[in-house]
Amino acid sequence: MVTPLAHGRLLVQADSAPVVGIEALCGGAPGGVLALVPHPDDESLAMGAAIATAARAGRPVAVACVTTGNRSHRSTRCPPDRLARLRRRELRIASAHLGATCVIWLGHDDQRAPPRFDDADSATLRAACDRLGVGAVWTCWRGDPHSDHNAVAQAADDFCARAGLPPPVEAPVWGRFIDTAPVAVRLVRLAPSPVAARAKGRAIAAHRSQMTRLIPDDPDGFVMDPATQAHFRDGDELFLLPGPP
Repeated sequence: MVTPLAHGRLLVQADSAPVVGIEALCGGAPGGVLALVPHPDDESLAMGAAIATAARAGRPVAVACVTTGNRSHRSTRCPPDRLARLRRRELRIASAHLGATCVIWLGHDDQRAPPRFDDADSATLRAACDRLGVGAVWTCWRGDPHSDHNAVAQAADDFCARAGLPPPVEAPVWGRFIDTAPVAVRLVRLAPSPVAARAKGRAIAAHRSQMTRLIPDDPDGFVMDPATQAHFRDGDELFLLPGPP
């Protein structure tokens, strides 16, 4: 499977969205950031430049991945348990390129992200937030046409409310390419610096199982086409700020 690249409703809206800095994405709060994403590679595609920018500004960043991404391929050479280990290794490499302080692996099956974290997951995330002084949470957009993205956005809402953190900032991935996407309230853009853009490019490339034919025995397995990779690598990052318009 390859991903189509289309100029959807959200990208049309993004053409006139204001450009903001990292402070706006953190709600003006000091401290660290929790990047809470559904799958390994979402951190790089959706918010890699923002993570790199925050890290270079001295903000500690925890990258927390909810699922293992173990269903992106149906392969006898790389069955789900092996694929999960591979994608975890790719996440660690990508997060290091971005300058993340730590990586949290919650380990849920792909397509099984919970809409509310259990006590164990919540405790793991809270411990990281306390240790890093997290004042902002970034996650993927609930408008993305993927059940895991929707579930993790709901779980992020609930986690922030229970942890006494501001509502999460959401970053669209797949929803940007569809014409039926809901109108995005408070859509903003982050224009990456050259340094952040290079770090993001290295991070995206680290997810070799998703960006190349690394897994050769599943012709229908997920592989992002070069044009879509370039879109994420070279363009501005999109975010939806919480609160009223």
